[in-house]
Amino acid sequence: MKNNQFAQLPSISFVLFVAFALFFAPVLVMADLMIDGRAIKEVYNQDLAYGSTGTEVQQLQHFLNTHKYPVALKGPGSKGNETQFYGPATRAAVLRMQKDNAKVILGSSNLALATGVFDPATRKFVNILISVGL
Repeated sequence: MKNNQFAQLPSISFVLFVAFALFFAPVLVMADLMIDGRAIKEVYNQDLAYGSTGTEVQQLQHFLNTHKYPVALKGPGSKGNETQFYGPATRAAVLRMQKDNAKVILGSSNLALATGVFDPATRKFVNILISVGL
């Protein structure tokens, strides 16, 4: 059996599609996007900001906690203790994610600064990550 070190790399069409979707087509409707023949999962479909409440906030906190942007290290908001309140800690975690991925998130919405708001560009970024299994 031949050992191919490149077997796990994404296809060129996949890379080009993600680049197109994130940089050149911010107005596309999420449900219409496909990656390697699979529809992008629209896990998040509403804006969230400071003061928002509900299960989508709790799901966002879980995503942040499991993708290197912990909402809190212990207590409410920490991994396994996610809450349904979008408070200052959730805002700070979203802000860190936006800053770390500014070229993709902010560039696709023509924003100059991260806001800490879970807006359409940030949702698209997270939904694509989830859809490709990251």
